[in-house]
Amino acid sequence: IKKAMVDIYRRIERENLPLKILVQIHDELIFETPAAEAEAMTRVVREQMESAMRLRVPLVVDIGVGADWYSAKA
Repeated sequence: IKKAMVDIYRRIERENLPLKILVQIHDELIFETPAAEAEAMTRVVREQMESAMRLRVPLVVDIGVGADWYSAKA
C-alpha cells in the first residue's frame, strides 16, 4: 500500500490531478476529489494500485465512492 501511495502521489503531481490522498486506515486509502471527477479519479487510483507490484496473484482493488467514508464503504 505504501508503494501504491507513492505512485499515486507522483501521478497526481505529474498530471496535476484534482485528487488528494487524505488518510490511510489499515489497508484502505481515502481520497478527496470533486464529484464530477470521481469516475475518472477512480480509474487512476485503481490503475496505480493494481500495478504497484507484480505478484503471482493479481492485486485486486475494491473502490467505493461516497460523500463520507461510511457511505463509500456501503
